[in-house]
Amino acid sequence: MLATLRGGLFSALRAASAPLRALPLAPPGSRPMATKKSGGTGVSRSHTPKYLGVKVFGEQLVKPGGIIVRQRGQKFVPGENTAMGRDHTIFARVAGYVEFKRVEWCHKAYYYAHRGRARHFINVWPESAEENRARVRARQERRRARRAHLPIQLPKLRGQWGEKL
Repeated sequence: MLATLRGGLFSALRAASAPLRALPLAPPGSRPMATKKSGGTGVSRSHTPKYLGVKVFGEQLVKPGGIIVRQRGQKFVPGENTAMGRDHTIFARVAGYVEFKRVEWCHKAYYYAHRGRARHFINVWPESAEENRARVRARQERRRARRAHLPIQLPKLRGQWGEKL
């Protein structure tokens, strides 16, 4: 008799809880939370970083032997008073100010096989701070003179009311 009472009690409870289970717990269109969490992306210990890139930028002072660029391949090439190490690192031979110069391709002066139309040279000029500032000012004046004949460019407008970009 106890078994029938217990069975009847459990079946009554199951019947009472059946409509509750049919109701959704989350709003429609949402996902239930995962019971097993995904593995995160932790620290990569498979290799050490190589720390490549430009170490000393243009118009900055560099000491003799100071690394200017660490690179793979020859994106930058050594110019005046610089040299290239066996891992393509460009370093300074003398103390001075760094200059990055982009030189267009010319069949008389340079030949670059499969490297596009220009090359980026890195020069180090052994000069004082005043001489460096004078050289930079002269270069800026040359650029302004080159651009002086260009037409004035108005700001581009967009939208119905012509907001400035």
